[in-house]
Amino acid sequence: MIVQGQPPRAASVDLDDPRFDPDVQRPDLLIFLDGVQQYNVTTYDMDDGFIVRVKVDAAGRFQLNEAGDEVATERVEGVVTAIFGVSMPGHRPRS
Repeated sequence: MIVQGQPPRAASVDLDDPRFDPDVQRPDLLIFLDGVQQYNVTTYDMDDGFIVRVKVDAAGRFQLNEAGDEVATERVEGVVTAIFGVSMPGHRPRS
């Protein structure tokens, strides 16, 4: 569980992931990959250097997997940073 102070080094909203922590969806938890803020992140790991995020199209709409039964995700590797910051409700630029 995320408490005041520093975010955990890794967290996920996936129930099957040992890093499961629903607080990863907190609006004040900001996640960066190679210095660029990321959106729609479902899992992050600062030590292993990756995020998993929902795939979106050019208009920012969620994409479905090939079977069409789940939202598609992608794993992206790089330098991951998670911090508590100021969220801006309704402001979600495309990642």
